[in-house]
Amino acid sequence: EHSFPTRRSSDLEAGMKELIASIIVLVMAIASASSEEWIRILDPSSVRITASPTRKVVEIETWKLRGHRNFINLSFWGSRGPIGRLYIDSVDHGFGKTSWPVLSLSPVLGEYTGGAITSGFAGSNVLVRDGKELKQRRSFFTRRRCPRTGVGTTRDGKLIIIVTTSSTMKDFARRFEENGAVFAINVDGGSSTMFIENGESLWNSKRSAVPVILSW
Repeated sequence: EHSFPTRRSSDLEAGMKELIASIIVLVMAIASASSEEWIRILDPSSVRITASPTRKVVEIETWKLRGHRNFINLSFWGSRGPIGRLYIDSVDHGFGKTSWPVLSLSPVLGEYTGGAITSGFAGSNVLVRDGKELKQRRSFFTRRRCPRTGVGTTRDGKLIIIVTTSSTMKDFARRFEENGAVFAINVDGGSSTMFIENGESLWNSKRSAVPVILSW
């Protein structure tokens, strides 16, 4: 009669966890290596916010016909229109989420803290404040690697835009800090990520229409 050595179930579980962890690290490394990123530094006086006048999405080709050569998708969008504050010519076109952070373009460039505002928009998360990357609350939304779009301000009064095809929110925030942002917010990314430059699509997450754009 022969006896065969057996591994304890705890050993098997530990081995399985190590294997899963290794696979996750490998997948994240591959995703990071294959991702693309675009960084643009702009004069804030050269940009404008435009929203669909009908509260419906507008085809990319229509935006181009209206003279927009460079643009990114901006505000999150719900059944009633833009989510969070969206100021265009001093009128707030947004709905709900009044606690979301707002980046003011005019009359003051930077984080909106109250008072009169002519132009500005909301984002879901503050990425950088006072030049430092902020710790992001752990959730599926922040931990997953996906396309993301963010806008921030620099110490010398410029706008910084970063569009990436694959990043966690933590890594995204770090990229803004590394590139000199003093304040930055995350705007609508994921499947809504859009970057058109000189009329050509650098990235389009399988969408042909956008409701709110930041253009220059």
